[in-house]
Amino acid sequence: MAFMNDLSPIVGESRAIPGYHVCIATTGFTLGPMMAQLLAESMLDANSDRIPLEYAVDRGLSVFSR
Repeated sequence: MAFMNDLSPIVGESRAIPGYHVCIATTGFTLGPMMAQLLAESMLDANSDRIPLEYAVDRGLSVFSR
């Protein structure tokens, strides 16, 4: 399974790689549709803030915090 140490979903656009969107949830069967909808909404509206910051694609990755 692909997930971070906190087991939270990884959803949204990478700040380090603009245009790269991710939607990964450890419980994909139950959270997948909801997370996919949030991602789609954020892709259509760049000002959307519906995806919690705790789910950020680049969180916890030192390679992206330069």
